[in-house]
Amino acid sequence: MRERISRLLVPLLAGCVLFVLPQVWVERSAVGAPGRSSPIDFHGSLLAFIPLFFDCCYPQANFSWHHLWFLAYLFSYSIALLPLLALARRPAVARVLDRAADAMGTWARLLLLGVPLLLIEAALRPRFPSTHALTDDWANHAHYVYLIVVGAWLARSQRPQEAAFRHWQALLAAALCGSALWLSAPLWAGTLDPALRRPAAMFVRLAGEWLWLLALLGVARRFLAEPMWLTRFTRHAMPFYVVHQTLIVGLGGWWLEWSEAPLLKYGAVAAVSGIDSWLLCLAADRFALTRCLVGLKAPRAALAPSAEPGARSQRLGGQP
Repeated sequence: MRERISRLLVPLLAGCVLFVLPQVWVERSAVGAPGRSSPIDFHGSLLAFIPLFFDCCYPQANFSWHHLWFLAYLFSYSIALLPLLALARRPAVARVLDRAADAMGTWARLLLLGVPLLLIEAALRPRFPSTHALTDDWANHAHYVYLIVVGAWLARSQRPQEAAFRHWQALLAAALCGSALWLSAPLWAGTLDPALRRPAAMFVRLAGEWLWLLALLGVARRFLAEPMWLTRFTRHAMPFYVVHQTLIVGLGGWWLEWSEAPLLKYGAVAAVSGIDSWLLCLAADRFALTRCLVGLKAPRAALAPSAEPGARSQRLGGQP
């Protein structure tokens, strides 16, 4: 619980002030801009907006967690699932879970694990549309908790990962086809009976989601089994998530009048925000206070020479 508070709750609270507040200010300052989620106008500096940010709640007022909703949800799930995690540590329960995870070492069984997502969405989504407001968001809660529980369960065994690895190319191709179907839904959905359009779109979206999860599991096993250049980014994935949207929104507000060459504008925003986000992560990693605010762990002490071979083998999932 202490670890979840430091890695999730603290970055959520700090991030609302440091990284969400500027986003809301940019939106409020973009007077007359089309497509604003909450068209409340503000004329003034960022400093002048700070007291107004704490008027709750967005979109009727200013306070929001914007993209950091995921931290609020993950923190809530982590605390709620603590009894289950404690139960899973009992030797008898652990043995049952390990054997059950071993049994999921085929691609067909892995695919079947996506079926409960369809049932969850069919039962709850019509009554509980997505809000990211934590309250009355039961379709999302059931969806995400299922993924967390299944992920923690499958991680107890190497066999599901090996199965995804053996079929990663087929899974990736199927996931790409699912994405293509989803993106082309405006073209084909109109040809279906009106009563079938929503269920068909839901099936395509959820099948694509589950296929992408399995495909990425296999791709990760294929390309990340050995430390590589991408491994250096792993440590900063969390702070990158915390800071990136602020830079995207800030650049969008700065270049709001840039209407020509939209693909060039997209590329510029993506490149500049991506590079600057990583630079911010590296800067935050230099000081204990900033590491705390963005959810970074303290740097690991260098391994003693005698411990390196065994430690390296453990990191790769092998035996010392």
